[in-house]
Amino acid sequence: MIGDSLPRLCSVCLHPDRSEIDRQLVTGTALRKIAEQVPLSVTALFRHKAHVESRIVQARQADEIAAGRSLASRLDELASIARRQLQRAEQGNDVRTALLALRELTRLLEVETRAESQAARVQINVAAFDLNALSDRDKSALIERLLNNGGRLPIAWVQGQIAELDVSDAEADQG
Repeated sequence: MIGDSLPRLCSVCLHPDRSEIDRQLVTGTALRKIAEQVPLSVTALFRHKAHVESRIVQARQADEIAAGRSLASRLDELASIARRQLQRAEQGNDVRTALLALRELTRLLEVETRAESQAARVQINVAAFDLNALSDRDKSALIERLLNNGGRLPIAWVQGQIAELDVSDAEADQG
């Protein structure tokens, strides 16, 4: 028969008091107690409980995605501000402000990298990269990519670049 091949509809999903039933299921009310209040079997409530749990998981995932997008958007906005500050500082030969902007970009990169690694549940091995062996031209190209195109550089290397700027800044202050 054709009717036998169709999936059964959930009697609780179709029930007029579904939202109240769902609330009771979520709060942990015993299935027997709910079944006493509404004309539904404990078995039907048990099967429906999987629907409720599935919707809760979906809602949490949607919330996490929305929170992640919001965080990424705020990080992008802050990075954009820091890049503009860096550009102004470079145009004005203001080494100290350029250094502060680079530090802020590094901090934002650390936050983003941590969030990405937690999301992917992957450990990042910075030691696997030997960017110190790159030529100054290649390092400049990588920094430009980082600042302009959102490229990813190992944090240790970026911190090394900032340390070199600190040294040159200290030497400029003394000289």
